[in-house]
Amino acid sequence: MPPPDDRPIVIFDGACNFCNSSVNFVLRHDRRGRFVFAANQSEAGAGHLRRFGIDPSSVQSVFVVEGDRIWTKSAAAFRMARGLAFPWNLLAVGGIVPARIADAVYDLIARNRYRWFGRSEACRIPTEAERSRFL
Repeated sequence: MPPPDDRPIVIFDGACNFCNSSVNFVLRHDRRGRFVFAANQSEAGAGHLRRFGIDPSSVQSVFVVEGDRIWTKSAAAFRMARGLAFPWNLLAVGGIVPARIADAVYDLIARNRYRWFGRSEACRIPTEAERSRFL
């Protein structure tokens, strides 16, 4: 189920305004087009999550899937940062923070994302120019 070119897949909550803003940020700063995207509510996103034994309807995280590996929470965010253009790739240095601490901050934001940033009634629809980057 990987994309034909084996690019890393970012799986995100398509109804979360913060998550959609984060996807927009990665799209702008991923100049090499390294990442492709799928909402966890989509068939593609849900299929990848199920492949790793994750229930797509109960996720509270972003995921990065590369081949047979999956990153979640802060590890996924730092993994995405590594693939961005300078200076944004320097955010990957946050990966030196112990995962327990980084994930605690991540969990705080994840628990409050709808309250703080709002929720969409529908998943993000990619523009014509972005379609090739979405599964």
